[in-house]
Amino acid sequence: MYETDLKFVVSHDHKSSYSVQNHLHPCYEIVVYRKGDGISRIGGKDYSFHSGTFSLIEPNVLHGEEGLGPVDLIYIGFVAKNLDQPLLSGVYEESRFDILKDMELIQKEMESQSPYYGRMLNLLTEKIILSLQRGFTSIKNEKSDPFAYVESFIKLNCMKNISMELIAQNFGFSYDYFRRAFKARYGMPIKDYFMNEKIRYSVDLLKNTNHSVKEISSMCGFSSPSHFVFCFRNKMGVTPKAFVEEFRSGKSYPEIADFQKKEAGE
Repeated sequence: MYETDLKFVVSHDHKSSYSVQNHLHPCYEIVVYRKGDGISRIGGKDYSFHSGTFSLIEPNVLHGEEGLGPVDLIYIGFVAKNLDQPLLSGVYEESRFDILKDMELIQKEMESQSPYYGRMLNLLTEKIILSLQRGFTSIKNEKSDPFAYVESFIKLNCMKNISMELIAQNFGFSYDYFRRAFKARYGMPIKDYFMNEKIRYSVDLLKNTNHSVKEISSMCGFSSPSHFVFCFRNKMGVTPKAFVEEFRSGKSYPEIADFQKKEAGE
């Protein structure tokens, strides 16, 4: 059974447009938009949100958002260990998961602190996780193109130290089939694609945070800072330190998506 630990619950009714700069947390975060529209930036990708949607952000994923006018929202942060199914970052329709009422109950419990409220908070958090897992299972089963889901999984989990065999197993493929089918689809081995996405994420962190090369190496799932520097220089042509210096001086670099296309022969 997985373990949960609620870290925070906050609601905010923005009366006008606003901006939240890129940042990250060591826990999951869910933001439900009860009213309003805007842009949610998660892991270097922009998503549109509107009333009735929610953002899900995995631990240590860089994120921020912009409200394009008044926005009423509620958000929670929680740690979840030993999950048997990943919770994937992105923006989703709340009606597919039905989690808003439980988040509002969490806020009421935090405010009232009635007897046994701590136990109730854990139960409600576990219920939200179960609702998310049930919703993701439903979406996965509806996918006519399973590799579209695989691609999203890789992009949003590239900072983790995940084996390619585990990814194949997670989607119900044998590794041999998965390896051959992925290369036929994308024109490159899955390990290369995964590394490209890992470098893409490190580029986002180098551009938007003040973390050291050693810290970013760990956050991106590299075995050591020297391995990170080697892989980064192999892809970008410069070391991470040199990249930061040149980026701040105004030099531009090709997007990682361009590398993916080039290596695939497009």
